[in-house]
Amino acid sequence: MVTKSIGLSYGYGSRKMACLALSMALVYVPLQAQAALPANTAPTTPTPTILSSNQSGSACAQQYDSRNIALQNKANTATNNSLIANDVSLAANAVAIAAEIVGAAIPLTASGLIPGLVAQGVALAADITATVYGYDAYNAAVDMTAMNVTTNGLPSCDSEFAGTVKVTDGGSDITGDSIFKDNLGIVKDVNVGGNVTATDLVAARGVSAAGGALNLGKADGTGGQPGITMGNGVITGLGAGSALGDATTLDKDAVAVGNGALASTSTSTAVGAGAKATQINSTAIGAGALATGVNSTALGADAQATALNATAVGSGSRATAEAATAVGQNAQATALNATALGQNSLASGVNSTATGQGSTASNTNATAVGQASQATGTDSSALGQNAQATGTSSSALGASSVANNTNATAVGQASQATGTDSSALGQNAQASGTNSSALGASSVANNTNATAVGQASQATGTNSSTLGQNAQATGTNSSALGQGSKANNTNTTAAGQGSEASGLAATASGQSSLASGQQSTATGQSSQATGSFATASGQSSLASGQQSTATGQSSQATGSFATASGQSSLASGQQSTATGQSSQATGSFATASGQSSLASGQQST
Repeated sequence: MVTKSIGLSYGYGSRKMACLALSMALVYVPLQAQAALPANTAPTTPTPTILSSNQSGSACAQQYDSRNIALQNKANTATNNSLIANDVSLAANAVAIAAEIVGAAIPLTASGLIPGLVAQGVALAADITATVYGYDAYNAAVDMTAMNVTTNGLPSCDSEFAGTVKVTDGGSDITGDSIFKDNLGIVKDVNVGGNVTATDLVAARGVSAAGGALNLGKADGTGGQPGITMGNGVITGLGAGSALGDATTLDKDAVAVGNGALASTSTSTAVGAGAKATQINSTAIGAGALATGVNSTALGADAQATALNATAVGSGSRATAEAATAVGQNAQATALNATALGQNSLASGVNSTATGQGSTASNTNATAVGQASQATGTDSSALGQNAQATGTSSSALGASSVANNTNATAVGQASQATGTDSSALGQNAQASGTNSSALGASSVANNTNATAVGQASQATGTNSSTLGQNAQATGTNSSALGQGSKANNTNTTAAGQGSEASGLAATASGQSSLASGQQSTATGQSSQATGSFATASGQSSLASGQQSTATGQSSQATGSFATASGQSSLASGQQSTATGQSSQATGSFATASGQSSLASGQQST
């Protein structure tokens, strides 16, 4: 009962409770209870227990807070209990003194109890109890002292502040991870020995690296650019805010530079806004450039190389077939091994080549070289501005030249070979007949097997031939040889400058010679054979009679079947004969023989 009484917490009303307990002890506790009190020995001092914890591998003072609080509470409790026991002891001593006074006046009770001794026993028990609690308080104080010694040498643990922490001198030396949950403002430089990891890195001025050799934006905050800008060790802009979106790489060896750029495979490269390189070794450079074939290359805005080994260079260029090459704005190479070089050039035939602005090679093995040139026939070739080779195996060489039939060849400015197997060589030369040939400026061969050689020469008859400037062969199987010569009837031959063979099967040979009679022959300068089957041989000779013959310079045979032989001889009578220089036979069947001889009568001699 005593123990329970003194174990009550010492507070308001405690002293009244202690007096009540003392009164109960005077009535009920026997004298022999004194022998049951514990021996008054000093308790063993406990060894202080120091808690250890770990904060990022190091101890800190606040880790011991809970232990300090526990020790403090223990010391407070022991002190309170010691005070209560002391109060009980004082009260018991007071009762003992009172009892001794009363005992001196009143005899002992029948039970033999001595009230004074009982009160003294209670006081002794209270003293012992106070001593025990005092030792408890002492031990707690020892532990607290040891704890303070330990924590005084430790750094603080986590701390919370409601206001602002301001350091006016010195600085902060922090070991371990630190967290700033809101904005952190730093007025001067930040020196970092390790890595810097950030979700977003925003700098009001430039970000410098590599000892100032590389700057993301100028270090002085000037020269910002809206697009992706690199040069002189400065990278600015980076195209922020573009509607095209981010650049994307889908392989560790891919390169994508530009808003919306995509490099999706190993060793692919895409550079430019919206550029896309989607195959191995593909390269797309330029806004909207597209390289979708293995080893393909697209260079230029909207350039597209969409097949194996295809190459497109130039704005809007297209290389859509294997090994195709298109170079130039809007150039197109759309067939296997096709090559288009030049603005708006087109190579759409297998192995075709178009070179020049607006050139077209649209058939197998076709070749067009020159502005607006066209090679549309198989194995055709057009070389020259606006040259056209539209026939199979045709060739047009020269500005505006045309070869538009099978195996046709036109060589020269505005030359035309329009017949099968025809050839036109020379400015404005024309070969329109099958197997025809025109060689020379403005030459014309416009019939089957016709051949015109010479400037402005014309071979218009079947199997006709001309050789010489302005030579004309208009009859079938006719031939004109010489400047200005004319063979304008069937099987005629004119040979010599200005010669003319106009009669059927006539032959004129010599400068300005004329054979106008059927099967007539004129041989010599200015010779004339105008009669049927007539023959004029010699300078200025004349055979005008039917089957007449004039032989010699200026000889004349004007009568039918007449014969004049000798310089200036004359046979004008029917079947007359004049032989010798200046001889004359003017009568029918007359014969003049010898120099200056004369036979004027009929059958005269």
